[in-house]
Amino acid sequence: NIFVEKAKASQKLIHAKTTDNHHLPDNYIKMLQEQYDPKLLKAYLDGQFVNLTSGSVYYAFDREIHVAKEYMEIMNGYPVNICIDFNVYPYSLSWNQVLADNNVRFLGEWVSKSHSNTEEACDEIIKLLPKDVDVVIYGDASGRNGAANSTVSNYQIIDVKLKNYFRSVSYKVPTSNPAVKDRINCFNSKLSKNHITFNECCIKLVQDLEQVVWNEKSTELDKSNIERTHSSDGAGYFINVEFPIQNIKLEQKTKSY
Repeated sequence: NIFVEKAKASQKLIHAKTTDNHHLPDNYIKMLQEQYDPKLLKAYLDGQFVNLTSGSVYYAFDREIHVAKEYMEIMNGYPVNICIDFNVYPYSLSWNQVLADNNVRFLGEWVSKSHSNTEEACDEIIKLLPKDVDVVIYGDASGRNGAANSTVSNYQIIDVKLKNYFRSVSYKVPTSNPAVKDRINCFNSKLSKNHITFNECCIKLVQDLEQVVWNEKSTELDKSNIERTHSSDGAGYFINVEFPIQNIKLEQKTKSY
């Protein structure tokens, strides 16, 4: 506002680029480029002003690029990852597989049409997925707490319902949820590198990626539409666990005198 929008002739703004810092480790810039999407690189590498808290949240998503032209089936030899957002309405979950090249294939979803719960969601999973697969569960850390009207956690309910159906059931759930911006940055980074593909049947998830925006009055997601954010939240928990943007720590250099 001071140095750009209302700049005076007596003021000068210098955009200091990270690449101008010759004291950084040789691989520092390369690590940033590998992890960040172009918009984040413009801000954090080039020192430019970039609006990261208005407009489309998942700005790296492009239906023409990321929605598969042909239907993708479950492939043998790869676990099926189930991504869950614990919400009474709409209750949302999606499933994907990660191939050997770390490309993610979102194969399907289930979103409740009315108020729902974890038990009903598990019943639907059993109807939709084959039993001879290994399943990994991802989701909201709050699912460790008691489910609605119960002292049993959502993950305990999932374990009881699914462990005797699938070949194996394991969990990758953090002890606490990541910051919303961190989770979204991970998602955009993966999308920008075209490492995620969605089946057309992932209708609600794709709609989220196209329609979720930032709240104009805060730095939070706009949740005015009750149907939005839940599917992408669930998928985002998975992306954040498996493909996080790593904090790059610099070694402290000391000198003896």
